[in-house]
Amino acid sequence: MLRNRLPICIVVALLPLVLPAQATRSGNDPHAQFWQARAYFQAGRWSLAYPIFLELRRGLKESDRARQTMMSDEIDFYTTATALRQNEPFAETDALAFIGTGHNEALAQKMHYHLGEYLYRRADFSGAVEHYDLSDIRQLDNDEIADMRFHQGDAYFRLGDYSHAKPLLQSVRQLTDFTHRLDAEYGFGYICYRDGQLSEALQAFRRVDDHPSYRQAVPFYIADILYRQGQKDEALAYAEANASKTFGEFSLQMDRFLGHAYFERREYPKALPRLESSARGPEKVTREQLYELSYSRYATALYAEAAQGFSQLSSGSDSLAQSAMYLLGDAYLRLGRKGDARTAFSYCAANSSIPFQREVASFHYAKLSYEFGYQDIAMTEFRRFLEAYATSSYAREARDLLVELLAGTNNFREALELLENMPSPTAASRRLFAKVGYGRAMEWVNDQELLAAEKLLDRVARDVNAGTLASLARFWKGEIAYRTARYKDAVNAFGDYLSQAPVVQGEASPLHARYSLAYAHMRLEDWRAAQGYFSQVTVNAKAFSSGVEKDALLREADCRYMLKDLAGARSLYERVLGYGWPSSDYAQYQLAMIAGVSDPDRKIAMLATFERRFPASDLVPLAGLELASSYLAEEKYREAVPILTSLLQQGSRSAAIRPKALLRLGIAYYNLDRNQEALEQYALLVSEYPNAPEVEDALESARAAYLEQGRTADYADFLRKAGRDLSRDQEDSLTWSVAEARYAEKDADRAIAALDVYIRRFPDGHYGADARYYRAEMWMKRNDWQQALPDYEAVTDMSASRQADKACQQAARINYFQKKDYPAAEKYFERLLSLTSDPERRIDGMRGLLRSQYQLNKWTEAAPNARELLLQPSMGTDDKVLATMILGRWESGRGNHSEAIRYYHTVTSLNNAGYAAEARYAIAVSWYLIDDLANAEKAAMETIRRSGSYDTWITKAYILLGDIFRRQKDWFNAKATLRSVVDNSRNPELREEARTKLTAVEEEEKQNSKIQGNLP
Repeated sequence: MLRNRLPICIVVALLPLVLPAQATRSGNDPHAQFWQARAYFQAGRWSLAYPIFLELRRGLKESDRARQTMMSDEIDFYTTATALRQNEPFAETDALAFIGTGHNEALAQKMHYHLGEYLYRRADFSGAVEHYDLSDIRQLDNDEIADMRFHQGDAYFRLGDYSHAKPLLQSVRQLTDFTHRLDAEYGFGYICYRDGQLSEALQAFRRVDDHPSYRQAVPFYIADILYRQGQKDEALAYAEANASKTFGEFSLQMDRFLGHAYFERREYPKALPRLESSARGPEKVTREQLYELSYSRYATALYAEAAQGFSQLSSGSDSLAQSAMYLLGDAYLRLGRKGDARTAFSYCAANSSIPFQREVASFHYAKLSYEFGYQDIAMTEFRRFLEAYATSSYAREARDLLVELLAGTNNFREALELLENMPSPTAASRRLFAKVGYGRAMEWVNDQELLAAEKLLDRVARDVNAGTLASLARFWKGEIAYRTARYKDAVNAFGDYLSQAPVVQGEASPLHARYSLAYAHMRLEDWRAAQGYFSQVTVNAKAFSSGVEKDALLREADCRYMLKDLAGARSLYERVLGYGWPSSDYAQYQLAMIAGVSDPDRKIAMLATFERRFPASDLVPLAGLELASSYLAEEKYREAVPILTSLLQQGSRSAAIRPKALLRLGIAYYNLDRNQEALEQYALLVSEYPNAPEVEDALESARAAYLEQGRTADYADFLRKAGRDLSRDQEDSLTWSVAEARYAEKDADRAIAALDVYIRRFPDGHYGADARYYRAEMWMKRNDWQQALPDYEAVTDMSASRQADKACQQAARINYFQKKDYPAAEKYFERLLSLTSDPERRIDGMRGLLRSQYQLNKWTEAAPNARELLLQPSMGTDDKVLATMILGRWESGRGNHSEAIRYYHTVTSLNNAGYAAEARYAIAVSWYLIDDLANAEKAAMETIRRSGSYDTWITKAYILLGDIFRRQKDWFNAKATLRSVVDNSRNPELREEARTKLTAVEEEEKQNSKIQGNLP
């Protein structure tokens, strides 16, 4: 190959310059320097050629360039080309300028070649291929053509443009004496390997097998090609013989190849070190590679290491993911980590790629859920398993475990549903009814679903397998009857409980039964029986007795008072006063009433000091009214006036007795001959409380005052202002007497019809409040609370009515229990507290207000009410639970989580139903908020295990567990927990919350994972 031969086009172009020079070559040739420099250039002696060309270019004048254009272009070309060969920093600029002149197209194309070579050497491969493409091989010799094709192909190769690189490398790999033939061979082989042309690639790689530059890589490619071609034994033998030649990246690749080959041959001890070595590199591994490594560890009994790898393959829905989770579950079982095994089997059971693995995993997931106390999941999964795999070899065990689960669960709601829906329950299932039925009934009692609870308790009490639960059922039947004001039923139920070996459990006890029995008799006005039962409760009453005993002693005194046993009542009231109990104010008031029977002056003296002794007592207004009444009875009218005047100035505190105070003040003024002032009080009474019972007495007293003064016209005017008409009053009274008689008959239909007539004819009649109250009672007798409610609410608005507090109580209860209108219920319970002085109604008002505020999440408003309710002696366990729960919520809202946890623990110790479930969850949240994740996880698990009938709190606990695992970066368990909510929850809001959090966990795991590629 003649390297110094010029292309024909250039030789022709130089003829005009060369021929004259040859004529004088022997003499002083003016172009000798040019010829010498060009000879150096063609010989590759750039350092010798460059200064000569540079000097020649500097010597060119404008006249020379004009006369000898070709020579000038030649000098510019060679000067710049030599500079490019010398890698001069300005050479690229000069080359581009030369190309841009457009004087000589042939030289410009050749300049593109030299510029491409320059850029190639500087690793500017994009620039190099651009100029190679603009060059013309007709301007190059064979060596230059070969170099350019190789460099151009190599540049495309380095740029990743294999489609352009491949034909260029192919064109030079066949040149036997080409310097870079083997380099081209390797590049060509790699592209064929990449394109799947394995035979061509193998042929190329074989040729460079021993090349120093490629021997670290080629053994891997050859082994891999042989393996892919099915020559697995040859590939493995070759790889084993040549593995030591590889290093760096290709050493890892070879380890990966050998590990995979050994893995396929099930030679796991050989595969393991190779797979472990290849996984230590910085680059990510594929899911398949991680699976092979983990399986090899599993097969060699390295279960902990295997689990670490398998756990990273939980994402995905293909057979690899399912097998990984199946093996992970088994590895965890072998390690004794049953909780983690359960999670792994849950992933496997959710994947349908391999049916057998899904069947086995589904069974183990259900069984481990049962063992770990996930009762709701265990029951659901056993049901699904038996439905899907009725003939499975695990079916018998699954059925046995489901029965056992039912026997031990506190999930009374679902347990009862299962029992009720069994077509032919077994003897074992029938034996479970009493336990499940009683537990479900207690949940209903705590949730105020009293009628449903009563029906179930009746079945429990009659169940032959109930045992001691029959006695407890009888107690709670009595309690429900009392709470629903069916006092005769309560007497019968409590009597049954006490007469048949009563069992004690929590609130159910003979003491509480006698206490409630006494109250029931008291409500029936059977004072003798009531006193007898109260005395049984108070037999051991002391200064520091329980709240029940304290209240019973007071009520026994009340019963003796009603039985006219004043000495016995006085003795008991004095004991209360002597003990200094909170009810001392009531005892003092009653003692004054007893004193008044025989010694009015003593009564007056006791009442006169009442407010000083008990300034905060709710009985202060009542004591003041009674004191004034005593003065009036003693005809000490002047003494009564300041007391009554003071009462009327006390605002809301004395609102309940204001109508009575106005009437009595009017009477006092009348008897002091201050008739005008008396009439003013009567007018206030009639205008403010037109439906109050005292109005009739006020009208009669006003009549006497007017007539006494002979002012009959003024009296008639007074009646008109009061909305009264003498003749209409007579008709009003007659119509009312008919309606009242129908009501007394307790025939709801006839009573409602008669009351409708009265209310329609006398919408503002004297008996309007009574008429509406009676009609509401009749509607309730017909279980039609929608019709009753407007009447109750109307009577409540007639605040001076004698029925106002009872109507308000009913309106509040209907709004709470039937309508679930908690704001309205809150309003009426608050009003009840301002209307009534009856102790039991006050307690009911406090309870109802607290429950309404609980439903409305008004923790701050409810906290004072809760504290006050906790001090009441007659408070039941459910009241304590609710009050304590609210105080916990209040403390949580203030950020006092440790104090909140204390309250929540009190709730769980008192209650095993809805409030306990909520409290357990709240404990878990509180621990989480103070970053005690270990206790938070423990509390969340406790919520799940022990709150079977309360899906909302269980679901929330699962979501919280997901948050806990996520904060611990345990994405494997976080995903499984949140996915179980997404797949199983029936609450769309909580399901969406879990889905959002699951997406976030998956994204976090992806960002921290070493696994490459997308999941199937």
